[in-house]
Amino acid sequence: RKMELFEGEYTITDEVSTYPTPGHTPGHQSILISSRGEKAIIAGDVLHSKVQVHEPSWCAGVDIDKAQSTSSREWLLDRAEAEGSLVAAGHFHPSENLGKIVRLEGRRYWQGI
Repeated sequence: RKMELFEGEYTITDEVSTYPTPGHTPGHQSILISSRGEKAIIAGDVLHSKVQVHEPSWCAGVDIDKAQSTSSREWLLDRAEAEGSLVAAGHFHPSENLGKIVRLEGRRYWQGI
């Protein structure tokens, strides 16, 4: 199959789709997975540090559009928390790069699994 170029949200299969999360780079996408009642998000470059879970406005120095990066991060965190999604954060330490977004005393935290 040939490569397909797309913009915005895109459905790859019934279980796998993309959602635009620009800011780190133009056109950045996060991958959404839904299967057998479970949900996951592959964050890509939306999250660089666990501290960004409770301080989403803190941007990596390499994010080219800080406002978009913050907005994308807030969207991802809101969705992951609301849906109880597993999040794959590839920039986190390998022993802690899979987790969930949990809230304690009004603040969000990363709960590694």
